[in-house]
Amino acid sequence: MQDCRECRRLERQLEETAVRHYELARHVLSLDDSDPEKIWAGMALRGAKEAEEEAQRQFNEHQDKHAKDRELVGKA
Repeated sequence: MQDCRECRRLERQLEETAVRHYELARHVLSLDDSDPEKIWAGMALRGAKEAEEEAQRQFNEHQDKHAKDRELVGKA
């Protein structure tokens, strides 16, 4: 919903985690396989992916709540 603060917060969180995931993916790809940092960067990348997936799950659940609320209003 456009005027929902929680929607805006979750959307920002999702955007931030997606950007972080993308940036880390680019960084990992830029490293040579022999670079010892690649292991740590790969672990950070997995964490960033999990954070993005969690942010997406929370956003989707919140959107579903709005959809259910709209259904209830429509039935009234």
